[in-house]
Amino acid sequence: MVYIFVFLLSSLFVLISEFFYRNRILSFYILFLIFAIFTLAFFAAVRNINIGTDTIMYSNYFHAVTNYSGILSYCSDLRHAYGIEYGFLILNYFVGIFTNNVHIFFFVCQCLILTNIYLSLNNVRNNVNVCVGWLTYCFLFYPVSLNILRQSISISFILLGISYIYKGSYKRTVLLFLIAVLFHTSAIFSLIIFVYLYIINKIHKKSEIWMVFISILIITALIPITINFLNSRGLIGDKYSQYLIQSNTVSLFSTIGVRTPMIVLMIASIVFSRKYLRKNDYFIYILIIQEFTLLPLQQIATAVGRILLCFGIVKVIGYPLILQKLTLQKSILKVVFLVAYVILIVFIFYNQVIINNSGEIYPYVVSSDI
Repeated sequence: MVYIFVFLLSSLFVLISEFFYRNRILSFYILFLIFAIFTLAFFAAVRNINIGTDTIMYSNYFHAVTNYSGILSYCSDLRHAYGIEYGFLILNYFVGIFTNNVHIFFFVCQCLILTNIYLSLNNVRNNVNVCVGWLTYCFLFYPVSLNILRQSISISFILLGISYIYKGSYKRTVLLFLIAVLFHTSAIFSLIIFVYLYIINKIHKKSEIWMVFISILIITALIPITINFLNSRGLIGDKYSQYLIQSNTVSLFSTIGVRTPMIVLMIASIVFSRKYLRKNDYFIYILIIQEFTLLPLQQIATAVGRILLCFGIVKVIGYPLILQKLTLQKSILKVVFLVAYVILIVFIFYNQVIINNSGEIYPYVVSSDI
């Protein structure tokens, strides 16, 4: 399977780069990191534009750059015609100035996404295994980027913002969340993350964490109401309001089932490793719970599926964090859980992409015009 081979190859480069990082050999660390990013970016760039349900549409947006002499008219016309966010249009235009090759554009987009993902992992490297986080992104989120490119860029900025919250740098987070909104309107729901941050900061005893869980349930119940309110005020736009009336065929049993093992491990880490958990660890856990509790709401409004990604992307650092906290100072247990975890994410990828053909990115086909 070409996908799994590329994912493992890129992750191997990250593993090698981490070796050089720990030994402070900066040049080789950067070199292998570039290999890791370029492997995935090149793989996305050379694919046939029919790979992914939305790829042809993105190709059309990019080729439209040649019809305009200025960025203002390009952004204005495509924003009016298709409701595309300005951040993505600006990126299209500046790449289009230098080339009309859409494969190069896809390469640039992937490099932007992957750089954000790596920087996020780098920000929390003292608490998570960077290579495990990279594997998590490859198997759980990279396939999505071959389809919904704009939102993939957006959620990569959200993850980077979350990683800065974890470090305690809130001003950078605000800026990154605003940039995320410029690439996909759904990122406005990432502002809910600040609500959780406020609640967490108000907790003085870990025993009060149950209050946070109740707050999550209340906020979750309000999300569909909020979506419909924004739509009624014309703040979502025609492009996204269509999701409010579409039926959802996603299997709730399947989506909950593949997440349950990590939810169980997260609860186990709270119970058995609570003395190692900090407030910011609970903050990450809360975001994972939020995504999990939103799952049933997909049956009410398909738009919730878009919101899920704003919270779900935290799993790239959240799942490795759970494994790290649960197996702290237990080397044998760490190996067992790591092997089981890799098997789990490979299974999730196989089930979603191969079996259910999510995003229609399988089978992979190389473009004939490369």
